[in-house]
Amino acid sequence: FPVTIQIPLNRWTHVAAVYDKVAQTIKVFVNGKVDGTAPAILGCSTSGATNMYLAHITNDSGYFDGFMDEVRMWNQVKTASDFKQGMFKPLTGSEANLKIYFDMDEGTGTSCEYLSDGSTLSATVSSSNWAASGAFSGPRNALELDGIDDYITMSPMPSYTNSAITIEAWIKTSSSLPEREICSWSNNSQNNVVEFRVSEGKFQFGIDAGGWSAL
Repeated sequence: FPVTIQIPLNRWTHVAAVYDKVAQTIKVFVNGKVDGTAPAILGCSTSGATNMYLAHITNDSGYFDGFMDEVRMWNQVKTASDFKQGMFKPLTGSEANLKIYFDMDEGTGTSCEYLSDGSTLSATVSSSNWAASGAFSGPRNALELDGIDDYITMSPMPSYTNSAITIEAWIKTSSSLPEREICSWSNNSQNNVVEFRVSEGKFQFGIDAGGWSAL
């Protein structure tokens, strides 16, 4: 199920993916609008998954090239209305069903604080640069990733229900290469993979739990 809209190069864009087990659908949103809907053939599962990254996937591939800010993951089916209400402002961290939140506001260093189930944790930032963010108004920072070896490692992995998951982020990419990861989790054999990515300039969301269900 290919996404038909091209993500503009070198422009801040809000992207989101929603998995709904009850409706058996996956949806992707670009700048708060539904850009594609497909049947969710498989249940969303990360059974056996041990690795969770931003800007990278297991086995040293899929490095994201560009800027990243305001990465959020929810145990909730979010709608276009939800995105429009929340995408242009930071979160408090106490919102219901929020599982992971990176505000990317450090501006320096090789660690990045994030909220996971209400607790503040520190993620490892590998060889990335900090830059001013243009995601929305106000003085903000973002991570600049080189597409070669920059990524963020999260530990422990967040818990979530298998009935609903929403992932969203602000990105500014300069790459039209295939399979550039925004967020992914998998095991070392790259089974039970969930990928939230840009591929050849198009936004994609995919689940592999014994076979692909992708949009």
